[in-house]
Amino acid sequence: MRTIEINDTVFSEEEKKKDLNKQSKMYITQTFPDGYAYRIKEEKKQTIRIGKVKIYKGKLSGD
Repeated sequence: MRTIEINDTVFSEEEKKKDLNKQSKMYITQTFPDGYAYRIKEEKKQTIRIGKVKIYKGKLSGD
C-alpha cells in the first residue's frame, strides 16, 4: 500500500506530510460484522502499527 492522501483531522499537518508516499504492507488480521482489525508494516523503517476500522454506514456531511 502507498499512502497518497490523508484527510483525517486527527493528524497534524507535519504528520500528514511525513506519512505521504510511504510504502507499507497491510494485513487484515481479523474481521467483524462492522469492520476489521489490521497490522501495517512500514517497508523502510520496519515499524509495525496495529488498529481497527469500523465501517460507517451513515450519511457523510454534504450528501
